[in-house]
Amino acid sequence: EAVYFEDESFTTSCRRIPNERWNDTYLMWELLYKNGWPDENIHVLYGDGKDYEIRNPRYQAPFPDKDITDTSAYYHDVVDIFNALASGDPDAGIEPMGPKDNLFVWTHRPGWMAAALRIVDISDPTNPQEVGVVYLPRGSGSAYSATIKDNYYYVAMGQFGIWVYDISDPLNPERIGIIRIPGWVLNLFIMGNYLYATTWSGFAVVDISTPPGELVNYAYCSSSTFCIDGFEGWFGEPDGSKIEYLAVSHASYICYLNVASDPLQPSLIGRTERPFGPWQGVEAAGRYTFTTGFLYKTLYVDSLWEKAGEMGVESIASVSMGNVCFDMEKKEDYLLVGCGNGITVVDVSSPRDPQIITSLSLGNKSHHLLLERDLLFVANRKGGLRIIDVSDPQNPYEIGSYTPSDEREVSDVDLYRNYAFVLTRPWNLTQVDEISYLEIKDDLIRDDVFANMINEITCHRRVFWFQHDFSGGFVDNLEDGKTVILTACDYNEFAHIADDKRSDGSSYIENEEWQPGDICYHGEFNFHVMNAVRQTEIWPYDDPPPVPSDLDGNRHTSMWEAFQWVKENDSRPETPQYSDPGNIGPSTYLVWDDFKPPAPPVVEGYYFTPVEILSQPEEEAVGCVIRFIPNTEPDFSGYRMYKDGELFIDTHADSVVFPIPEFVPGTTYVYTISGYDVYGYESEPKEFVIRLPLYIAEKENYDERLCMDYDHLFSYDDAYSLVFQSDVHTPYGHSSYLSYLESQTGNSWRRHEILSMGHHPSLAFSAVSPFIPPIQPVEIPPYGVYTWNVAFLVRPSGSSYLYLKGLYSTNYREPTATGWDTVTLASCDVSQAVNGYPSFKYPTIYTQGMYVHLVFEDIFPGAERLRYRKYYRDWSPVGDFEDIPIICDKPSLTVDMSGIPHVAVVHNDKLYYSYRSSLGWTEGVEIYDHAEDVYLSTVGDKIYAVWTYGNDVYWMEGSLSNPDPLTRWKGVRKISRTRPVKNPKMVQGMYIVWEEGGEIVLADTTAEIIFSTVSPTLKKTPHVVWPGNDSLYLVWIEEGKYIYIKPEKVKIPVVPALYSISVGESEPSPFTLARDGYIEYASGVRVDYGNDSLVYLLPSLLTNSGYTVELVFYHESSGEWKEKIKLDGRKARVVKVKAGVPETVRVEIPYPYYKDDGEVRLSITRKKGDYVSIASLKVYKSRKKGPSVGGPQFSTSGGLAEIFDVRARSVTSSLVLEILYQGDCKIEVFDVAGRRRSVISEAIDGRKDIKIELPSGAYIWRVRTADGERKGKVIILR
Repeated sequence: EAVYFEDESFTTSCRRIPNERWNDTYLMWELLYKNGWPDENIHVLYGDGKDYEIRNPRYQAPFPDKDITDTSAYYHDVVDIFNALASGDPDAGIEPMGPKDNLFVWTHRPGWMAAALRIVDISDPTNPQEVGVVYLPRGSGSAYSATIKDNYYYVAMGQFGIWVYDISDPLNPERIGIIRIPGWVLNLFIMGNYLYATTWSGFAVVDISTPPGELVNYAYCSSSTFCIDGFEGWFGEPDGSKIEYLAVSHASYICYLNVASDPLQPSLIGRTERPFGPWQGVEAAGRYTFTTGFLYKTLYVDSLWEKAGEMGVESIASVSMGNVCFDMEKKEDYLLVGCGNGITVVDVSSPRDPQIITSLSLGNKSHHLLLERDLLFVANRKGGLRIIDVSDPQNPYEIGSYTPSDEREVSDVDLYRNYAFVLTRPWNLTQVDEISYLEIKDDLIRDDVFANMINEITCHRRVFWFQHDFSGGFVDNLEDGKTVILTACDYNEFAHIADDKRSDGSSYIENEEWQPGDICYHGEFNFHVMNAVRQTEIWPYDDPPPVPSDLDGNRHTSMWEAFQWVKENDSRPETPQYSDPGNIGPSTYLVWDDFKPPAPPVVEGYYFTPVEILSQPEEEAVGCVIRFIPNTEPDFSGYRMYKDGELFIDTHADSVVFPIPEFVPGTTYVYTISGYDVYGYESEPKEFVIRLPLYIAEKENYDERLCMDYDHLFSYDDAYSLVFQSDVHTPYGHSSYLSYLESQTGNSWRRHEILSMGHHPSLAFSAVSPFIPPIQPVEIPPYGVYTWNVAFLVRPSGSSYLYLKGLYSTNYREPTATGWDTVTLASCDVSQAVNGYPSFKYPTIYTQGMYVHLVFEDIFPGAERLRYRKYYRDWSPVGDFEDIPIICDKPSLTVDMSGIPHVAVVHNDKLYYSYRSSLGWTEGVEIYDHAEDVYLSTVGDKIYAVWTYGNDVYWMEGSLSNPDPLTRWKGVRKISRTRPVKNPKMVQGMYIVWEEGGEIVLADTTAEIIFSTVSPTLKKTPHVVWPGNDSLYLVWIEEGKYIYIKPEKVKIPVVPALYSISVGESEPSPFTLARDGYIEYASGVRVDYGNDSLVYLLPSLLTNSGYTVELVFYHESSGEWKEKIKLDGRKARVVKVKAGVPETVRVEIPYPYYKDDGEVRLSITRKKGDYVSIASLKVYKSRKKGPSVGGPQFSTSGGLAEIFDVRARSVTSSLVLEILYQGDCKIEVFDVAGRRRSVISEAIDGRKDIKIELPSGAYIWRVRTADGERKGKVIILR
């Protein structure tokens, strides 16, 4: 719970003070509110219970219909809130605090040092003894003077009004009330049932007939009133009139008031002018009144007169006193005057000729005098209470004295019975002990009383921030081992408003002028301590600079750290105090403790950068930078990373950098990450995988740039190949190289190999099936052979010729290129180039079956053409060069399963398309009127075009069954984005990747974002392949302090089919061998139908993979039909199909059916029903077939995932994992803190149970194989 109390100033017209207090009150509330404290746990006691009205919207409550102030700041409000926190208040919805709760208290109202009322036994005036004490607050003008009537003691308490004590038991005075007086009360005088008081701004009349009394009249004066005395008796001789009058001193005159006729409305008798005061002594004695001046060291005598019923006053005499004068008492014909060093006796038997006759030195100022018979009691300030025998006024002498033990000075004395009530206060507003007061709206709270209220509250920790004056005096009453206290000043100092200066005296904005002439003020201490905890400055509002107060870097400023900041930056004459006996300040924060761990961390992205090797500072290594999405929980502190169960990194930053111990391209490092809060709660661990770059450009002595502008990435199963261009700029010139990378798993890559000098490379990587005739007279193994082809441009140094060349490599055992052969495909004299451009551009290749298809730009002076040629895998030409009748520009090439090439180009923002039919290339047609980058791909009997324009990604689907190059395309779909997009790629007609504003985005065709990068590096030219499982493999170029090729495996929500064969269209698919037509039912479902049978060809089935065909049967006639499914003429199964109900059937294709020719004929024959119909036909790749060791792993673009499953169960003290898999696996078990408790490597042959003994508790298990991983959570019981 947090409690603030602050009272608006009600005695000053200075707008700065309440402005300052409200601004800091608001900032304090805001600080806690933004640190997670619920508003119902923040209790703001301010003024009369309403927010301060301020023009600046910065300091206005953010709620539309609610103030931040909860209640007023009267004494009873403070008592109520502390009682509620101690014992609960159901009506207010406050529960009592308990041993886990934390209490924070903040104050910003003036505080005061302590004055005291000393009760001194004077029954033996020669030996006065102190017998009691009552502490009072001491401010400017407070505890200044007092007076007694009957059993009541009245004290002038300055701005706090008049405090009234019942002294019927003189040893135990009890305060019974406060009489509020406008202004600062200075002096009191009682006449009858009325108390008259002077203030800085006026004159008050209080009815005290019923104690404590009630203010009945107040008159504002043009100048301050100081001293007051009165006379009640006869005016002149015994036969004169009876009068009651008051003599009141002002700054420059003495005012005489007649109170006889109406005590509530005294009438003016007259006044006498004086030099500018203050006039500190007034003694009214019958007709004559004596006044003394503090500055002018003069005694003046005034005389009242009466003529014809009218009264007046005149000044009749004066005498120089030679010393400052204060109070006076008259004894007989003598005036006893308190002076700067004692007592002076003046003979006033002749008022018009006063004469000084003697003096008594007391060594200090005689501030107040009280005459009781023959004894004069002198409040002698630093000299204490002095008792003087004045039985012979001409020979006064001291008979006794009393000095307070705490050395406070004596300012006033009054008598009651045998006791002297002695007011003492610190010298010159300087505190002499640690007794202090906090001012609230209607009262003051002494430090020990405040502590007693607090100590009734049960809590875990307590924090106090005190801005009030003399706040250091609260420390000794509150400090203990569970408490941290920060105060603005010491017990004997004022706290100050901010002074717009740094501690070195230089200018620094602390009180912001938010608009011309309108300044928002702050307390000096509050300004710095709040800035420290906020960790930002107050001004400017929109972008405040940071405050480096978090010394240990844990995101939060502890109370100890806050005080260090204040101590260093406070520039006012105040000494901030810090108390922390239990040394809990370094671990105590003003942030809400929710007693639960934070959410697990979310990684925004990671990238790579050079880092210094600590053991070898002169060398650099590859470093990884991980960036977390900032956790907004108020108490969040930092992140922990674990490697193999051991703590690896502990950081408070939202990013972390660390060196990579061994750089193996494409390798994955698995870490466990967690978040923790400032109170030590740690989140559930979360696995995070880092995949190393495939290549990092060298930048030590030159600038190396990477380029992947064309088709560079290919895969079959988990075998990958990549070619890229590396441009090296040195002081001696520019060179371009082609580099090759490969991987057999995708989890690690072989280091790059330079293939040749050159540029504009295009790669094709595939597997040749055993049923395809070999190019060379060699025996092809039953599981096929891998082949690689690269086309590129090169201009040898010093040559005028540009060459289009081809590279190829073959491997009969595994997907590793073991040697490369080079073939020249074309050449031209560069001297014929147009406008300095080379004569060849953008060679692009695509492999299908045993052929390689090549397209490139061929540019000669005055002529540009797009050329095509078909080759065998060894670059032996199949036919001649052909011109494609389409506008010449950068081409996108794809080849469908029938071996037909398709080309698209973008020229002048228009998209053109052509394909090679059996009759030759079709005339290029415009298929869309605004486009930038285009990419073509085919899946089964569908063709897809994806392109970008501005901030939008477009795509279309085309049917290969329609021979018209224009009408085969269906409607355009668009994905709108907010940033420019380019370089799109599409996979399996389902997923699209593109470059967007320097980031990479992957989405499905419904625009659902599946993956996107976020990091400060620039990313470009993404490439993507589908290896045939539940992931996509992406690579792109990333530029930061390094330039590198970044890989990423991304899980996809839906595994695509290898391909589908279109049904229900007017034109049959190229793979439809027999059908009678198509039907569109009333429901909108479209089907192929045959009166007796339907027949389809399923091509492109590689011998190293297994396949499943998925069929959806449907009809809307009546009854139940039966259909017989056959594969290559052999029966597979019979299916029953109910009317209006789709029936989905999956049939595994036996390996012998396609091992010789790579294709299967699927037939569906009617057994019962009107006809046979089918609504969907898809082919999925399932399990791998063939040799498991040494042979290649083929794939075109696969389907269903490998059979790999894990079932976990708990038995007594053990975890049992039932693993279904064929191959090697790695088993790891972690506890919930991320520590690895067990690791096992096993070879699984179909199925195996793994038993792991563990102590009772919660664990996370993970099983990794070459086909992926499975993981889960289990609880072990004994």
